Amino acid sequence: MKTIKQKTKDLSGKIFGELKAIRIVEKNKKGVIWECICSCGNITNVPSSRLLSGKTKSCGHLKRAKKIERNLIGKCFGRLTVIQHSDKNKYWICKCKCGNIKEIYEYNLLKGKTNSCGCLHKEIVHKVFYEDLTGKVYGRWTVIGESKKRSNYCKCQCNCGTIKEVAKNSLKNGNSISCGCYKKELTSKILSLNLQGQKFGKLTVLKRDGNFLGKDNTKYSAWLCQCECGNKKTIRGHDLVRGSVISCGCLSSKGEYLVRQILLKNNILFDTQYSFQDLKSDKNYPLKFDFAIFNQDKRILCLIEYQGEQHDISYEKYHINFGKQQREITDKQKKQYCIKNKIPFFEIWYYQDIEEEIIKILQQLHADPVPSL
Repeated sequence: MKTIKQKTKDLSGKIFGELKAIRIVEKNKKGVIWECICSCGNITNVPSSRLLSGKTKSCGHLKRAKKIERNLIGKCFGRLTVIQHSDKNKYWICKCKCGNIKEIYEYNLLKGKTNSCGCLHKEIVHKVFYEDLTGKVYGRWTVIGESKKRSNYCKCQCNCGTIKEVAKNSLKNGNSISCGCYKKELTSKILSLNLQGQKFGKLTVLKRDGNFLGKDNTKYSAWLCQCECGNKKTIRGHDLVRGSVISCGCLSSKGEYLVRQILLKNNILFDTQYSFQDLKSDKNYPLKFDFAIFNQDKRILCLIEYQGEQHDISYEKYHINFGKQQREITDKQKKQYCIKNKIPFFEIWYYQDIEEEIIKILQQLHADPVPSL
C-alpha cells in the first residue's frame, strides 16, 4: 500500500504570537522548519509543529521577560544590594557591604535567609571564638587573661583558687562553670536528694536505682526514669539536676528541647525527626529534619534544623572529624531537597537566640503552605 505524502502547509506571512513565518529553511524527519521574525527583530528557526501548537510564541524574549518580572535591582537585603539579574533563573547578582559580589537565590533574599556574602556569619563565629573575655565571670570562673598557647582559650581562676585554661565557647554556653569543685559539691548534695516524681525535660523520675561509680571513684545516685516517648532508662541524678540529660536519647540536643518547648508554648502544630521517603543518605538511611511545622490541614509549612557547633564549618579547625559528615554531605542534601521541592527551610544556630529566631520564622509563615509530599 502506497503512503500518501501530506502537502506542506504554507505558513508564510502568518502570525504566531510574537513570531511571523517568513520561509521554509529545512525539511527533515522532525518536520518543516520555518524561518521566523520576532516582534523584537530577532530571526529564529522554529518547527511548524511548535508554531501550530502554540508552544513557541517568540524568539525567547517573552520567557526572559517573565524570568525577570520581579525587579529587585537596587533593593537591599541585610548587607546585600542587588545590582543585576543572573543568567540563572530566580538568581540575582548582589554586592555585599564588604565588597564581595555573590549570586543569591531570590527566595533566600525575600525570606531573609541570606543577609550577606557570608561575612556576617564569619564575624559572629569570630566573636564566639576570639572575643576578649578578660574580667568577665562565668559561674565560678573569672577570666584573668588570654591563653598564649591556644587562640580560642583563655586563662581562668576558679573561686577555690585553681587556675586553668578553658575554651571560650565552654564558658559562654555554660559547659564549664568551675574547675570541678562545684561538681564535687553538687554530687555530694544530690546523692542525698530524693528526685522521685520530679520531671526533668522529657524524663519523669520513677524510683531510685542504686548508685553509679564514676571514673574518679565518685559515687553518683542512679534513678530509673520514664521518657515521654515511653522508654525507660537509668540516669545519674547529677545529670538530671544539671540538665545535661533531658531525654532517653530520642531528643538529640538541649537546643532541640528548647525549640520544642517554645513551639509548644505558641501552640504550633509540629513533628520531630521528620523524614521523606525520597531523601536518604548514601548508605540508604532516611535523612531526618529536626522539626516539621504544619498548618491545621496537616500540610507542611516549613522545616527547621537546629544546628549545633558540629555543623559549623569553623568547628572543623578544632575538631577535624566530629560532625564532618553533616557539614560536608547531609546538611547540603537537606538544603538541596528543600529547594527542589520548594519547601521553606530554616536553620537556627547554636549562637543565636532560639526564641527570637522562632518568632521570626513564625512571622514569615503567612505564605501559602507547601503541598504535603
